[in-house]
Amino acid sequence: MKAKRGCFILIMLIVLPLAFTQSPTVKPQDTVNVSPGEYSYKLGRNYPTEDAVKLEYPKSAVLTNTTGELLFNITLTNVNQSALHHGQGEKTPARITKTLKLYIPPEFKLKGVSSIWTSFTNDYSSLSLSLTQTGSLDPIAPGWWELTIRDITLVDINAVTMVNGLSLASQRMFQCNVTQYIRVFNVTSPAVAGRYFFKVFVVVNGEHYSIGASNFPTLVVKADLNPAYISGVVRYGGPSRPELYGSPLDASPHPDGTILLPKGYGGVVYAEGLTAEGLRVEAKAYFNATCRGMYTLYGLAPGTYNITAQAAGFPPQRLGGVITVERGQSLEGFDIYLKEGKTVEGVLYSKHGYVETPWGYVYNVTHPWVPQRRTVRVEVTSLEETVIASTPLRLVDPLHLTYQPGDLLPPTSTQHRFALRREVSFDGHIPQDYANYTSGIPSGDYYVKAHVAGYVQSEEAVIHLRNETTRIETVIDLYKASYIEVTVHFKDKMDRGASPSKVGGFLYAEALDAAGAVVGFNISYVPSGLSCFSMEIQGIDVWNRLTAQESKVTAWIYARDRGLQPGTYRLNVLFVNRTADLIALNALLLASPEQRLIYPIVTPELTAVFSAEVLELANRGTPVYFQLDELKATAGGLCASRTEVSLPLVKGGGFNITLYAVDWERPAVNRNWVHPNCPIRIDIYDERGSLMDSLYGYQPPPGSLRPSTISISTEGFVTAGAVTFFTRAIGLKTGRYLLKIYTYGYLQDPLHDPLMVQVSLGDMSDTRVNLIKGARIELTLIFKTEGLMDPVDNRLEYARPLNGLDATPLRVELFDGEGKLSAANVTYIPAGVEAFQLMLEGFLNYYGNPRIVWTNFYDTTDGSRQNDYGIEEGSYIIRVTVAGYLQTGLLSVEVGSGAVKSRPTVSVAQSLERMGYLKGHVIWVNWCGRAYPLSWAALTAYSTNGVEGYTYTLDGDYEMWLPSGDYDFGLSHPGFKDAYFEKGLHIGPGSVTTLNFVMN
Repeated sequence: MKAKRGCFILIMLIVLPLAFTQSPTVKPQDTVNVSPGEYSYKLGRNYPTEDAVKLEYPKSAVLTNTTGELLFNITLTNVNQSALHHGQGEKTPARITKTLKLYIPPEFKLKGVSSIWTSFTNDYSSLSLSLTQTGSLDPIAPGWWELTIRDITLVDINAVTMVNGLSLASQRMFQCNVTQYIRVFNVTSPAVAGRYFFKVFVVVNGEHYSIGASNFPTLVVKADLNPAYISGVVRYGGPSRPELYGSPLDASPHPDGTILLPKGYGGVVYAEGLTAEGLRVEAKAYFNATCRGMYTLYGLAPGTYNITAQAAGFPPQRLGGVITVERGQSLEGFDIYLKEGKTVEGVLYSKHGYVETPWGYVYNVTHPWVPQRRTVRVEVTSLEETVIASTPLRLVDPLHLTYQPGDLLPPTSTQHRFALRREVSFDGHIPQDYANYTSGIPSGDYYVKAHVAGYVQSEEAVIHLRNETTRIETVIDLYKASYIEVTVHFKDKMDRGASPSKVGGFLYAEALDAAGAVVGFNISYVPSGLSCFSMEIQGIDVWNRLTAQESKVTAWIYARDRGLQPGTYRLNVLFVNRTADLIALNALLLASPEQRLIYPIVTPELTAVFSAEVLELANRGTPVYFQLDELKATAGGLCASRTEVSLPLVKGGGFNITLYAVDWERPAVNRNWVHPNCPIRIDIYDERGSLMDSLYGYQPPPGSLRPSTISISTEGFVTAGAVTFFTRAIGLKTGRYLLKIYTYGYLQDPLHDPLMVQVSLGDMSDTRVNLIKGARIELTLIFKTEGLMDPVDNRLEYARPLNGLDATPLRVELFDGEGKLSAANVTYIPAGVEAFQLMLEGFLNYYGNPRIVWTNFYDTTDGSRQNDYGIEEGSYIIRVTVAGYLQTGLLSVEVGSGAVKSRPTVSVAQSLERMGYLKGHVIWVNWCGRAYPLSWAALTAYSTNGVEGYTYTLDGDYEMWLPSGDYDFGLSHPGFKDAYFEKGLHIGPGSVTTLNFVMN
């Protein structure tokens, strides 16, 4: 071990670079950089020693637990990774569509999608831009932030700049090899120091391709302005293989074939300590199986530390003694020796009573006549039921991120061997493309549990792992459970006999115990035309009963396969005309039967994985057929016996509604629909005001036949003139229902508001409603610099974040007299125009409450869905947002029926003044007198007229957009005293000014 003192600051690290577990080998083309992070370099720089990183990263580091911003520079190419991988297809097409997935470590605290801006889009629909947190079994980055930008079309640089007379940006098209940006505002840095990296994947033709782990951008987070670092090698130190003592933990094969850390696995070194002032400091460094065990702990504040290390198959072990580091110190050669963990193995026996019996097959809903092998999951848990190790899911298809259970039972055998050793602490911080395990099983007392569909483990298996124990074996008997066979009879009316169902769909049945918990369920597809159908409830079988990959993985996290214990169960059965996956998932997650009825689903575990549009399809309150009577059944002993029950399912009621497009006249005159293909949504509320479900249709497509009426039915069809298409069928219980209709540019006739419809089980009601064509506002924008008309040009320096576009994004919002957002539009302004006209006619697929503007330039929304609607009569104000421009006053507008009753139109104009552009650099001087860029310094501009602006420095650079005026400045950073600079700097409209600062 050797200690070095140097006049440079260093920060914490998170892992060693380069990856083992890579996505399919494709030469990286698309690139991503992050700021701050310019001098932290890419993850693979100088792998595995990281010499350049250790010398330079202090120029880019940020402090722990501080607030700032992240700027990602994205350069996408027209390279077709799918064609390169498969060796077929055009490798560099003139046009290609990609989806970008950026993974941000969960230690960074983000404030939602309203803190995300990107030059790729100003549409905040989740189908365009989304920010979610991945599940704990995500194969790439479990528990991380996933920022997704979908459907980015790249065109060759030589392609025409306009398509169909429109700018590329307005059609979500971008020139390839031109940098675009993602800016994340109001970020809080991790509390744990380290070198963090950001994973980046592109999706082409539904296939996921990493840009290459060695190309992932990184950012170092430090606990002190002048930190220290500790580096060394993690080595084998176990007693069972003395000949390997001191060997690095990596994937290198030893002479006897032993591999200490197989490829794909990883480990972590972490430090916990106190500074002289009593402040607690933590740092982490992850390593993979290809870095020869090397690690570096960056960002340590001066203090005294305990060091702990672990790796896959090697449980956490704290080093004896403490390590003390001083300001700016480099402590190298600090090697760590780990002992191997415990191996838990054993045999599972399939029992029918006291006799061994083959495991057999199960049959799933996707291929109902194809036998499937049973899955098995073995868990080692603490005596408090915390899972320590578990049979893993295997990533069998990295391109499509497809999982399969790690163990399948041999159908003709009566036994199954299992072993667990490395399957502990699934983590995405290993420096590689995919997540994997990073720990082992320590000494202790544990339960061993086996989960198999249709089986019950009747006795607890307890094991005792002592310090001297390296391997233990156990035997577990699993008993075939009894099951319930449910037969349903479809009826149009309760007092009639069974009749064939008119629609196909999914039959869902669940068994509830006395506490209301779901202990068994089944799903099966039932084609139309059947009068009865039977299926079995054998317990829980998440992998073979659910259909979608996301559903299977989510259920794997929160549910366990099992059979039915002897007892009496309440049965719920429903028949739906869409997938029942999410109904089953919601039932498994929620303990309360009442909570399962809430619509739309708000269960956090599901809203984090599935979009709102998908969750809308999961509704147990509006099945096509209803169970009216309570049903109970008793499952026998652990002997595979069958209990048969049957029940009627009665067809729900419904309605046919005819929508008329009319003008503002009284009596109303029918008019053709004016917004072809725009969606129509009908929300259905019960008498308590609870949303029950929604129906969907579309305004008629363009053509010579443009009927003024559209019919939508709960039986699942939409008719416009001679055209009929089918959607989703639902059913309703007997009662009165309130209907609210939403579509772009139209208002529900006040004469039909509220619109109530009476429904009876098995019957269809008919109703009609007029939709009045709303008003149109024609808005003309005039662009000025210093009061004179001046063309918009996003290629100029003031619009640097938009320089990669061929047009400037525009957002217009309309507010009523009470300040409620009543209409909005997003579009793009072509370059070189002095005036631009757009129309406001309501909401059309608009997502967001009133916008937020960061630094007077970057406008964002919260992504909330607005109801498609039209503009009513009334008084309004208009707010216009164009990056780099100032609207000096809100524009008032009056909307009335006017002289043209069929289509009232109001024309207004608004001028916008270009703001001044201020840029510069902020540096600081370290303890050795060296000047470094300062990141995440908060710069505030104060004007004499009360206008303020603020921003954060990124790698020392900043930029601001300010209205005309004289400005002083304030600088704030957690590592320094606040500074105030009385500059009196004049910023003129359209000016470009440079101003630098030094913080001491």
